[in-house]
Amino acid sequence: MLLALSSGCCYKGAQWAVAVQCFLSYSHRNSRECDRIIAHMAGYGRAYAFSVWADHELRAGDRWSERLREEIERSRIFVSLLSADFFASRYIWDIELPLIIEHRRQGALFVPVVLADCLWRLFCQDYVQAAPMTPSRDLRPCAQWRPIEKAYAAAARAIGDAVQAHFGMKPNTPLHQDFV
Repeated sequence: MLLALSSGCCYKGAQWAVAVQCFLSYSHRNSRECDRIIAHMAGYGRAYAFSVWADHELRAGDRWSERLREEIERSRIFVSLLSADFFASRYIWDIELPLIIEHRRQGALFVPVVLADCLWRLFCQDYVQAAPMTPSRDLRPCAQWRPIEKAYAAAARAIGDAVQAHFGMKPNTPLHQDFV
């Protein structure tokens, strides 16, 4: 399933403004991990003006596949939560990934986050740097971190850093405004 953070935005004076949308592609079997990544990404979304839309925001009457495609089209940031269940999902492989890869070819940012040991090396090797990274810059799946919240924090930090570098954004928060 694709997910985009609706909690992210950028502080402009007395209001928040959203500049870019982020999608999370994940297996519903990894919903708990997805929720934790979203929580850790929220502050980065606010600081770097990106929003996240979650498929759990679908409303009664929404045409599920149509709505997801519309949200993909709005996005410039894509985060995939890699696990065995992610790679086992026919919908992800047949629908989501081809659209995400096409957007990446057109300049969108793509950040894979490795949740657990799976085919991530084959998927990412010589293609794109995955997260989360240890302080010594070694990629380690989230499931191998103790406590696991450190993995989610490291993944969110990597996504925030990638957004900042890719879009040339500077943090913009009420506190930041007081010090610049």
